[in-house]
Amino acid sequence: KDFYTQRAAVGALDFRFPISQIYRGWSTHPVFFEKLYGLAFGESTYLESAGSKSNTLASVGGGLRFDFDLLLLLPMILSAEYHYGFNKTFGGRGEPMVILQLGEIGI
Repeated sequence: KDFYTQRAAVGALDFRFPISQIYRGWSTHPVFFEKLYGLAFGESTYLESAGSKSNTLASVGGGLRFDFDLLLLLPMILSAEYHYGFNKTFGGRGEPMVILQLGEIGI
């Protein structure tokens, strides 16, 4: 769906909590494990549409994230998350995700 709006307001709350501070490598493999943490979030977007009723899009989710370095130079984050959108009219649904984020190379 397309959104045509004149005004929008977004509110979000994120909560991260540590599960394990690893900070060690795995034998002689080129991977250095840093930390494992959980996250939970909730957010809502208020859209005031011109000529129609206002819409609120709310979502919640959570997951696990694992920080590690590859070859001691490339920071990476591997996460497994679940996001759920409440407003079915605008495509809200539950979606599991696996995400690999690449960081900046520190040379």
